[in-house]
Amino acid sequence: MLVCLMGACQETSPPKTAFYHWKSQFRMSAEEGQFLDLIDNQRIYLRLMDVDQKNDHVQVISPNAPKTQPFQGTAHHLRGELNLPSSFQAPAEVVPVVYLTVDALDGVDISEAKKLAEAVGGKILQKMEGLPFAEVQMDHDWNQSTRLPYFAFLNELRNHLPDSTSLSATIRLHQVKYQQMTGIPPVDKGLLMYYNMSSLMNPDSKNTILDLEVAGDYHVGFDTYPIPLDVALPLYAQGVGMRLGNPIYLLPGLRSQELQDKAELESLAKTRYRVKKSHYLNGQYVYAGDEIRVEEVSEALLAAAVDNLQDLLPHPPEHLIFYHLDSTIVSHYDPAFLLNLAQSWP
Repeated sequence: MLVCLMGACQETSPPKTAFYHWKSQFRMSAEEGQFLDLIDNQRIYLRLMDVDQKNDHVQVISPNAPKTQPFQGTAHHLRGELNLPSSFQAPAEVVPVVYLTVDALDGVDISEAKKLAEAVGGKILQKMEGLPFAEVQMDHDWNQSTRLPYFAFLNELRNHLPDSTSLSATIRLHQVKYQQMTGIPPVDKGLLMYYNMSSLMNPDSKNTILDLEVAGDYHVGFDTYPIPLDVALPLYAQGVGMRLGNPIYLLPGLRSQELQDKAELESLAKTRYRVKKSHYLNGQYVYAGDEIRVEEVSEALLAAAVDNLQDLLPHPPEHLIFYHLDSTIVSHYDPAFLLNLAQSWP
C-alpha cells in the first residue's frame, strides 16, 4: 500500500499484533502462549511498575518483598513492581511499560519530576537487565496542571535509557481532539487508547469500555497530530453494580453469558439486569434491587472500531495492541479474527 504524506509517498504495511501484559507477576499459561502463536504475536507490552505519590520518599514495593527500599529526594513510590521469574522466556520483542497514576505528578515541580525520571529510568534498567528492549512506554493521563512536569519527566527519562531506545506514551482521545490545549508529549510515538471512553460513575453510560457513539465526538485532530500513533483495543469485560441509580461496585470479567437464565436476576435489557435475590456474584455480595450493567466488547464491536480507525488515521499504525493477555479474557475471542483485524488494514 502506498500512502502519500505532504507530497511524499511511502510504503506501508498492515499493523503487527501485540498484547499488553497487565499483571503484578508474570505468568503465561500454555493456553495464553498458544493463543499468541495463533495470532503471530511477536511483541508484549509488559507492565513493569506503577508510580504514585507517597508522603516524602520513594518506595519500591514488590509483591514478594517484605521490606520497602527508600529512594531519597522525591515524593513518590513505585508499587505493583513486576517480578520476572528466572525462567522468563521473552517473545521476540518486549516493551516495558510504566504507569504513572493520575495523581503521580500532582503538585510536583519540574525539578522533582526530573529526579523521579532518574529513579524510574534506573529501575527500568535494573528490572530489564538481560532482556533486550528497543522501546519504553509511559502510561499517564496528564492534564493542564501536570503537563509541564510530565513533559519534563519524559525529556529527562531519555537521559537514563540507552541511546537506541525509543520512547512512547499513551494518548487518550481527548488529548488528540484538544491537542492545542493539552500539548504534544516529547516522545517518538504515541499509543492511542481506543477504550475507557466514559466515566464509570455516570449511571447513563452504556459501555464505558468501548462506545463508538462517544468515540465519534472525539474524532477530531488526527490529520494534524504530529507524532505517529499505534492503537490499543480492549478485550476485557466487567459488570457495574448500581444501587439507587448510583454505580458503587465493579465486577471484573463479568459477561452476559454468565447471567443467562440465572434465577437470582431479572433481565431488564440486553446488558442490564436487576437483582431479585441477594447473593454472591463473582465474589461480590449483591443486594436485591441492585442493577447490574454488563460491559463487554464483541468481535462485531471490535470490527466496527477498526473500520472507524481506518477512516480516522492518516496511515496504518505500526502495532495493533490488545488489552490484555489473560486466558480468561482471550478465550472469548477467535485468534484468527484478531489476526485478521490487523492484516485487513488497508
